[in-house]
Amino acid sequence: MEDEMRAIGVDDENLAIIVFHLYFAINTNARKTSSWMLTYLMRNPAYLAAFRAETAPAFRGDELVDMTYVQDASRCPQLDAIWHETLRTAGWAASVRLVTRDVIIGGKRMRNGNRVMVPHRVLHFDESVFGEDIDSWKPRHWLETAAGRKLPNSPSRRPFGGGKTKCSGRFLAKSFVTAFVVTLLRRLDIEMVGNPPMPQPDVGRPVLGIISVKEGQDYMVSITKSKVADARS
Repeated sequence: MEDEMRAIGVDDENLAIIVFHLYFAINTNARKTSSWMLTYLMRNPAYLAAFRAETAPAFRGDELVDMTYVQDASRCPQLDAIWHETLRTAGWAASVRLVTRDVIIGGKRMRNGNRVMVPHRVLHFDESVFGEDIDSWKPRHWLETAAGRKLPNSPSRRPFGGGKTKCSGRFLAKSFVTAFVVTLLRRLDIEMVGNPPMPQPDVGRPVLGIISVKEGQDYMVSITKSKVADARS
């Protein structure tokens, strides 16, 4: 990739920016989103079964041969809802804005020259937008009503930030995270060892994207070749 970019005249500074973005995305948000999605699916067998059944037509044997199929919300509505709900509950994106003049907002004075961090996670737990039982992972909220089906375009949904700093890789992120998860669940059976508690998000440590799990709350899983995959081979 570096050689190809240099061949078309990309200089060192811009090459570093591009590579950093790829490194940052792959090593932070992509792996954590995949982990949260798998965690929720393992704890919700009905959604896991629906997820596997819905994405099966995208495969030939165990090979994902139709990426566009799993990205199409009209053909994979459960996957799409699971994606949105995982980002809602695990998102910790924030926007940073420069204060250009003194202003008072909510009784607080913002002084010219300072920066303000806007945590979008607060928006994702607004019951007036996302319904009751807001702390629970419930993909059905995105499917059951006309209002729910409009939530992906809601101004209260900001897992990728907003404005000019909105994540430019948001479409690629959905593509490779969902491709990884659907392929893993097609080829392998994965289940928790024992009955560990649900990992808690580390809300006291802001990050630029997907929230981390609190220290010491990792859990063991058992991974074996899918019994269905054995039957197909």
